Parts: sequence; C-alpha cells; structure tokens
Amino acid sequence: PTHPAGLEGVDLRQHQLSQNKNQINRVIRRLLTDDAIWFLNQAPPAAEAQLQSVSLARLPDLAVVLADGEGLSLTTMSKRLEIQVRTLKAMLPVLVAGGLITEIPPAGGGRLRSTKKSKYLFAAPALRQALLPSSPNRIDGNDYDGRLRGSLLEDTVSMYLQRLFDPQLSSSPRAVEYDSQKGGADFLVSPDGRHGSQTVAIEVGYQKKSSRQVGSSLKAGGRYGLVVTNQTRIGLDEKNSAVYVPLELFLLVI
Repeated sequence: PTHPAGLEGVDLRQHQLSQNKNQINRVIRRLLTDDAIWFLNQAPPAAEAQLQSVSLARLPDLAVVLADGEGLSLTTMSKRLEIQVRTLKAMLPVLVAGGLITEIPPAGGGRLRSTKKSKYLFAAPALRQALLPSSPNRIDGNDYDGRLRGSLLEDTVSMYLQRLFDPQLSSSPRAVEYDSQKGGADFLVSPDGRHGSQTVAIEVGYQKKSSRQVGSSLKAGGRYGLVVTNQTRIGLDEKNSAVYVPLELFLLVI
C-alpha cells in the first residue's frame, strides 16, 4: 500500500493498530476520570464517603488488575492493591457505571446473590487488551497465552449478549447471569428472566474441547447449551445437550 507522507518505511498495519490502541486508551482515561467524578457526585452519602477514603487515582490500578487476572477474588485483589475489600466493593460500581466493565450476577434468588459474588467482564475485548502490558508482538495479541485469549473471548460473548438482552430494548425480563456453582457455565441466558426450560447455558473458551460445564448447569433445568470457541468446526455433544459453535458463527447469529 502507498505510505502517507512521513510514514515511509513504517509497517502500516502496526501503525494503525498502535493508533487504535491510543484512541482506546483515551476513552479509558475519560472513563476513569470524568465519568468516575460524575458517578461520585451521584453516589449516596455512604458510598461517597467510602470512595473518598481512597483516591480515585487508584481506579486505573484496579482496572489493570481486572484485565490481567481472570476470576480474581476480592480478597486477592485487595492484597495486590493494598486496598480494603469494602473499598473495592465501592470502587467496582464506578467502573460499571463508566461503561468499562460489565457486572454478571450469579444465577439464583436473593439469598444466593448475597453469598456469591458477581463476576466482572470488560464491556469490550479491546478495553481489556488496551490495559494489558504492550510489547512489539503483543499489540495484536500474538503472544497471549490461552488464559488471556479465553478472557478476550468471554468479553466478546458477554458484549453481544448484553446488547441482545438489553432491558431497554425489550419489556420482557430477560437475564444474563452465570452459574456460580463449581464447574458451572460461564453464562446462563434466560429469555423470560426465569430459570427453567428456556434457559440456555453458554461456555466460552480458547481451544475449548469439553462441554462438561454446560452439562452441569443444564442439570438444574435448561433448553440446551453452547460451547463458543475459536475452533472452526461445528460439533454436537448429545450427552450434554451442547453444540460447539465457532466464535465467528456465533457473532453472525447474534
């Protein structure tokens, strides 16, 4: 391709990727500053007092820990950041309100939700990727290990599910949750907001080969399950009522 003036000899693909990442980082900085201040001004007095006990400047640190650590507990994050757990609980809604991360609640009634923690995914995979350490090869994800690739896939699926089941776009009480039981699926999608025969269990993973988690979640009731992976072939596991779906096909269906 023809190089623009001043960019002769530059890898245009890498240059564009770098520009894209810089633009995303500007969005993240806005989310962690202007939007955070707005949220603080809207917060109830108790939450505001809790947030003021730690500088909002620590929000970027929390965002980086979330990006690099899949499924970290509040206790682990508290030790890493040297911030009290109750303060972390007050900080997470700021990132949710700013649109940086999405809260996925555990499936079940109020009592279960009071004992099981929500999990947090990034509102878009590009946001997680932008927060991870950069290197010449990492800019396009070439050296991500399977765990981080899996997290990016899960962010992608979550992003599309949130759009599909956006309560503002439908009057029905749709729900996107996760199975907090050990060995449960990443997502439980309920078109009617209730868990039963219409629930769809979704498991996401890089090079995912097992549908056990889908099968485990469907034991409590459900229609069928999906295993969304980077594999290129569609497959069927009748034992666990699961269909293996390549990510590209899943996005086309959505």
